[in-house]
Amino acid sequence: MNDMLSLVLNSVNLDGYGSSPGFVGYFEKAAKYKPGMAEVVADFFCEFFAEWLHDVAMVSSLHINADQVGHSGDVLDDERNLALVKSPMSAGLIRRLSYNDEFGHDYGSALYEAAIEGIWTNFKVFRIGKYQPVVFRNLLICRLLVYGVHGHCFLVVEKLGLACYPTDDVGFGVVALGDDADIPAAREFLRRAGALEGFRAAIEK
Repeated sequence: MNDMLSLVLNSVNLDGYGSSPGFVGYFEKAAKYKPGMAEVVADFFCEFFAEWLHDVAMVSSLHINADQVGHSGDVLDDERNLALVKSPMSAGLIRRLSYNDEFGHDYGSALYEAAIEGIWTNFKVFRIGKYQPVVFRNLLICRLLVYGVHGHCFLVVEKLGLACYPTDDVGFGVVALGDDADIPAAREFLRRAGALEGFRAAIEK
């Protein structure tokens, strides 16, 4: 597991994934979000990588800010979001904390920024095959959609040498992990995703 974490940290620029040496490209929603888009993206990822999904390693610092999740101001969205985060939290795939309780209210101070950096770089490695598919699907939807879910999340398809990451623009980016990565597979993933209704892709490698 430590080897997997080291592989990701040595291959991905956490300050800007697109600046990583092995960055292949990304896909995202082409316009305004429409209901169901996050589910389409989660299902597409699981279907495309179905052959290798059992062995996918998730290198993640995902966490829920309890001050935000369930407090967006939209009753229906809040109910949906609280339902979505329930199973990933119960499975231990994502932790819950209150930024206000943990870090205080001195936003922008050096201490506050250091505390945020600490939680964002507190990585754990999970083998997705150990969890129910619906739990993993909910986790992906949470990261793609839910207001108040923060942190890094890399899904490593080890046999292909690829790290995929869900984005804020309701899509995925892909970084190649080394010279032996299956770049054609990454390109095909992005090409097919870009052909989904309402999405677009940019392939750079």
